[in-house]
Amino acid sequence: MATVSQLVRRVFGWHRPLMAFAAFAAVVVVISAVGLVVDDRTLVGAPIWAKPCKFAFSFGLYAATWAWMLSLQRRHVRLGRFLGTVAAWSCAAEVAVVFVQTIRDHRSHFNVATPADAVMWAIMGVSIVVLWFANIVGAVLVMREKHADRPAMWSLRLGTVITLVGMGVAFLMTWGTPDQRANRPMKIIGAHSVGVPDGGPGMPVTGWSETGGDLRVPHFIGVHGLQMVPLFALALGFLATRVPRLRDEVVRVRLVWTFAGSYTGLMLLALWQALRGQPFTEPDLPTIGADETRTATGPRGGNGLMSTAFTLVFVAAAPFWALMILAPHWRFTRTVTSTPWMATPPLVFWFVFSIPHFGDFLPAVAKPTLAGWQDLVADPAVLTGVWAQIIAWDLFIGRWVYLDSRARNAHPLAVAPLLVLTIMLSPIAVPLYLLLRPVLTRTAEPAEAQREAVPI
Repeated sequence: MATVSQLVRRVFGWHRPLMAFAAFAAVVVVISAVGLVVDDRTLVGAPIWAKPCKFAFSFGLYAATWAWMLSLQRRHVRLGRFLGTVAAWSCAAEVAVVFVQTIRDHRSHFNVATPADAVMWAIMGVSIVVLWFANIVGAVLVMREKHADRPAMWSLRLGTVITLVGMGVAFLMTWGTPDQRANRPMKIIGAHSVGVPDGGPGMPVTGWSETGGDLRVPHFIGVHGLQMVPLFALALGFLATRVPRLRDEVVRVRLVWTFAGSYTGLMLLALWQALRGQPFTEPDLPTIGADETRTATGPRGGNGLMSTAFTLVFVAAAPFWALMILAPHWRFTRTVTSTPWMATPPLVFWFVFSIPHFGDFLPAVAKPTLAGWQDLVADPAVLTGVWAQIIAWDLFIGRWVYLDSRARNAHPLAVAPLLVLTIMLSPIAVPLYLLLRPVLTRTAEPAEAQREAVPI
């Protein structure tokens, strides 16, 4: 039986820098917990030691998870360990700044009130951007990794992608509100609350706003996808010893995909609620109607948030386009494109922004008029929904072009420009592909290629 010292050495062997940071984070958690008991100071409406305690715990858990994942890596090991070291230093910078600012009795996030505060906030900004890009490269490495346990491998892949998106939500918090930009010189740039000022009544422990939207909710859910999805796969593995149906690896893989999809839906739902200025604990469906735009244009600045949502529509489709254009031969690309469901992520935005206005949509599509549609798309939420429909349709068309070109053995370098053109101008790209299709076919038996090609 392994002793404690042997277990510690084994765990630190996963990735020493990441585990060293995890140990540092654990020390910060203990110090912060003591601070919560003996120090009654508050900052922005919350106990001053709550933020370093939560930050250190979350980042420490993240680092330990990445260290464990790197211990499973068999390909591109040197690059993976380098990225782990970069992530460890980035995490250390984040937690150290929060801890130091707590000692100084100053806000860590969004604070540029003094030169020292501005430097601290700049360090946090740079470190989180570096960490995010390290995660992107790490996610690609995980995608290319092969493992005997397919459910576990898929849980790591999907959990990594969910975490990457969840980390990206944090960038929405860094935009200054109209009130902040109006007051010069600016002392605070950014907020995590939507529709209400930061520092209002909050939920116990988490501190999430009880009176308005809070972008920390989807951020939290997404960031911890890296733990939740693999834990689900692990639970399935334990249950497989008792439930015969779960002994089928294909069944477990499908359940992992289902759980990951549901978890992603929860994150997007929480993001939707936050952007509408609605507390996470009070999902009020009647407020999703015509007052949507008015609610969103409160203190947070709804037009900016709607602009962000408009941009996120294409961001939801971008990974699929990148796979088809940049990695057409990857097995993962073939797996993803094998189902038409790959076109659904942009449609999530359609449901989010169009269903509340369905009563206006129905007459517009039943008896379309130019004036009616001009009035309809004047609403930013409706326009975002229409844009989501266009992006989803383009992605569906692009998938067909990709699959058809693969069936015809067309050279990827010849197809890639057509896929790029499909993103921008699909009404031109599709006829152009149909015209060039006979030339692009690289097979000695055109008739056979024709039979294998994907029907229009």
